[in-house]
Amino acid sequence: LDACTTYGTQLFWPFSNARIAWNTVSIIDPLFTLPLLALVIAASIRNSKVLARIALAWVFIYLVFGMLQRDRAQEAAYALASERGHQAERLIAVPSIGNAIVWKTVYQADNNYYVDVIRTGFSISHFEGMPVEKYTADRHFQWLNSASQQALDIERFRWFTNNYIGIHPDDTSRIIDVRYSRNPLSVDSMWSVQPVKGKPDTAHINYISTRSDLDSDLTALWTMYKGQ
Repeated sequence: LDACTTYGTQLFWPFSNARIAWNTVSIIDPLFTLPLLALVIAASIRNSKVLARIALAWVFIYLVFGMLQRDRAQEAAYALASERGHQAERLIAVPSIGNAIVWKTVYQADNNYYVDVIRTGFSISHFEGMPVEKYTADRHFQWLNSASQQALDIERFRWFTNNYIGIHPDDTSRIIDVRYSRNPLSVDSMWSVQPVKGKPDTAHINYISTRSDLDSDLTALWTMYKGQ
């Protein structure tokens, strides 16, 4: 199940440390979890094979629905990139918190990532975000010793993000995970790292966890969910 989320898991460990993430369901999705939990509890209390099968069917149906919605979002994002005259080198669509209707899409074109929101209702609509400069070691933080612990931490962060790392538009000292934000249209990432000049080569990088205003984020998400 972890492989179906945007977070993913090392599905083939110990043979490979590659993170597998199919991006079909949000990490937090009550529409998936609560019915499943209710069915599992009811099946256990009543010792009902029928309810257990319904629970299994619910998992299958919801994950397949998420897969179809993800594919619709990706197709719309590719079309959007083409309209802009961009050749999308890589593209990802991830579900926003608690639903499979509003999707955050990120595609790479040249040295930028382009963030948008695709709403996959009965019809497709989109909300335009903003570009984020892609992080590359040869263009950013050139003072950083490539053998230092901070440089190694950046590479670990790159692995964690599946190489979707960029420079924060409002704070160029931070390297962000472009994929994750509570407001899917925002580039204020939930996780970032910050190299610090002058640190010993053995010192770790600064890890930053950002929590923006929850009410504002949920209001923005609800507005996009309604297609407004």
